[in-house]
Amino acid sequence: MKNLAVLSTIVLTAFCMSCQKNNLPKVQTISYEFVTMDSVLLIGEVTNDADATVTQRGFCWAKHTTPTVSDNNSENGMGSGVFFAKIGSLEIGQEYYFRSYAVNAGGLSYGETLTFKFEFPVVSGTFTDSRDNKIYKTVVIGKQTWMAENLGYLPSLWGSDPESSEFYTVPMFNYRDGSIADAKANPNYLTYGVLYNYKAAMTACPQGWHLPSKEEFDVLIRYVGPLGHKKMKSITNWTPYGNGDNTIGWNAFPAGDYTSESGFGGLGSSTGYWSSTFHNTEWFLLAWFMPLSLYDQPPYIIENRVYIGYSVRCIKDN
Repeated sequence: MKNLAVLSTIVLTAFCMSCQKNNLPKVQTISYEFVTMDSVLLIGEVTNDADATVTQRGFCWAKHTTPTVSDNNSENGMGSGVFFAKIGSLEIGQEYYFRSYAVNAGGLSYGETLTFKFEFPVVSGTFTDSRDNKIYKTVVIGKQTWMAENLGYLPSLWGSDPESSEFYTVPMFNYRDGSIADAKANPNYLTYGVLYNYKAAMTACPQGWHLPSKEEFDVLIRYVGPLGHKKMKSITNWTPYGNGDNTIGWNAFPAGDYTSESGFGGLGSSTGYWSSTFHNTEWFLLAWFMPLSLYDQPPYIIENRVYIGYSVRCIKDN
């Protein structure tokens, strides 16, 4: 009888363990989609709740091959069906492993493990401006094609009126005299291009390209994410300690700016790029532009006075 009782206990325990296992929810790790330069959308589905309400579901991810909820994790609702999670601030070049999970009264279960790696190859090319035969590097970022260097179209050195549409300057301190040929041979011109006021910027881009709108800059800023300033800035010429890694090939050099009150300033420490979006206020004529500086500040777009000289990056027509 004693042996029979022991055997019955073993059978009952195995049966209970089997019941508990069968009560676990079934969850599937479906796929992923890249959203920005450093974020991804994960997709999963609870396909069977095992007759017990799923009280928690989500994803876990890590740099090792077997992520669990003790690693990075998300909580994405409850119940059966498809669910999503957007995760960000991920490292370019790093391989990540992720899987879905679900919890019900029976316990915790995982879906299969999938992997992704952020590798955004820089798709580059060149473009020749037929007006002066200057060759520009170009780069594809998301669905946009940009010039990968500052515009250098220079039909005149200096307009008679700093606030006129003929205001073209070269970003060299106190540079006013000389010929266009001499200006174009200057190392600063070759590195930084030309500064334009808003009126000049509006007509500066060659045929097939245009000055980007505020909305087009917004698309770029969303795509590169909060660390976009690092990804967009050149790897040299920013001082001190302001260089970027130019991950996306936009290659923003610190060309500075120009105002009629202060002259040239910011060379090596800041830059700005005009948009085509104008804003007329009661007191000032303003337009939107995108600044970049030495500091670790996410890229953004803001307004400034239209007669300030900033750089121009043209974007290709659709």
